[in-house]
Amino acid sequence: MKKIFISCMIGMFLTQGIAGAAALDTIKYDTTSETLTVTGTSDIKPDSDMQAVTIRVLKPGISAEKFGTLTDAEKKNSVVYVRQTEAGKSGEFSFAYMPENYAYGNYNIYVTDAAGNVFYNYKLFIDSEESANVLNAVNTANPAEMKQALENYAYLLDGVPAFEELKIKYADVDFIDTISSMITGIAFSAPDDVVDEAVKASIVTAINNAADKDELKDILNKYKTYIGFDTNTIYTKLFLDAADELAGNFIGQNYNSTKAFIQNFSDTVILKRLAGINNYAGVSEILDNSRFYLSECKFDKYDKLTENQKVYVQKKVADNAQGIDTIATLSRVFNDAVSNAPTENTSTPTGGGSSGGSGNSGNSGGSGFVTPGGIPAVSREIFSDLSGYEWAKDSIVDLYKKGIVSGMGEDKFEPSGLVTREQFAKMLITACRMYNPEDECDFGDVDKQAWYGSYVASAVKHGIVFGESERIFGTGKNVTRQDMAAMVCRAAAIKGADTRAELPTAFEDDNDISEYAKEAVYFLKNAGVMSGKGNNCFAPKEYATRAEAAKLIYGLISMEEFK
Repeated sequence: MKKIFISCMIGMFLTQGIAGAAALDTIKYDTTSETLTVTGTSDIKPDSDMQAVTIRVLKPGISAEKFGTLTDAEKKNSVVYVRQTEAGKSGEFSFAYMPENYAYGNYNIYVTDAAGNVFYNYKLFIDSEESANVLNAVNTANPAEMKQALENYAYLLDGVPAFEELKIKYADVDFIDTISSMITGIAFSAPDDVVDEAVKASIVTAINNAADKDELKDILNKYKTYIGFDTNTIYTKLFLDAADELAGNFIGQNYNSTKAFIQNFSDTVILKRLAGINNYAGVSEILDNSRFYLSECKFDKYDKLTENQKVYVQKKVADNAQGIDTIATLSRVFNDAVSNAPTENTSTPTGGGSSGGSGNSGNSGGSGFVTPGGIPAVSREIFSDLSGYEWAKDSIVDLYKKGIVSGMGEDKFEPSGLVTREQFAKMLITACRMYNPEDECDFGDVDKQAWYGSYVASAVKHGIVFGESERIFGTGKNVTRQDMAAMVCRAAAIKGADTRAELPTAFEDDNDISEYAKEAVYFLKNAGVMSGKGNNCFAPKEYATRAEAAKLIYGLISMEEFK
């Protein structure tokens, strides 16, 4: 009797570019009745009581994607089984049939609704002694024999888009030879394991042959699901927002296995990001997003520490960051700090900044802003220099706890420090949750690789900020109060606020307010979000302070449209 193996298709393209989706309940094969059962639930709720659902089983070598490109005649010859049924009111459906007279090989099963939306795509592997033959061939093979096995059992990889694409693109680099060498010596327990490792090896081959960092980034982005990077926080949280800076480290490395690449990638990203920080908030981000990789770090003990003790550990790692050049050293420094964390609160700094680099805030240094989640909440007085700034204190503390602003070190916020245009853009785009690390802009003075590059680009993309000219953003220049008002007003409009405002001569210096900012100034005044500077003056061209910026951002996100 033939054996039937069922598995999720590697790198399956579930609902990619389509409207439908489904929850797969079961796909089972009963060896006694020799019946295959496929059940699921469509997310698409029909207008009528019932909805047509179709199952197709495609011949070996025909993927769901490829099937969609065929002519009607070719489609008819590519299907070994097709059946339609009606889904219930909640979208549930079920198919049961006997896969008779199937030859050995991989059969792609996919289910669609009446509109052709693909619910899911699964692979049915039919074999008897064939499975044993495959495993015997690959588990005892040397590289030359592995190459022969891949050729003999080529049907295993038929219909896997990544493999087919890369095989064509890198045909001139001994593609199959390279892959065969990479997967030789691996203990396979099922034919699908061979497919999995071969596809991963094909991606590493592409990485080895990437001409530059842009090609490498494209490879990782396109095939991240195949190698598990779509859920790998080292990739999604630590690499992507500094990809231009980090990608070059993986060019020309010539990795000999998937494991070697993933280990080097993780080590490099963690250590490079660590070397680029000068504050404990950046350490917190790195630790949080790589803890499952840092197996030697005693996170079980770290998680039991108080928030202040955790800050102590983060600071110790930050203080030693420049000397940490291996994961083993990082683990040692971290574990020592965990073991020596003080039992009582100590004078640890509550400042920090962006882990992405530094900016310029008047004479204070540092960006002064962080991404959400970078700062742990603390129970004691956070900043010691807010005396005289009671009008802004609650705003500063709230934004600090939300991870929108940070201190400048040693319990200081430096409320009188000035804010640059790029710093305010980052603060605003973070508060509005509109940040995309892949955004880019064309201003000549915005460095794509700088800590502020993608934040400015996101703000430009959403129409929140403009440049001083077509080519110049004004990086490094302090933001004026009227420019700050204009940016915030645009953000409020995007969130749905009606920013039209009457323009009374409310401020004594109304004539000094530029026309492009006047409506924004009075909208924010009327909304109670922004006020003057005394003597009924707005001081539009004065530079904004950190306290003023925090107060204004807090007022913005407190508006009804942001709730």
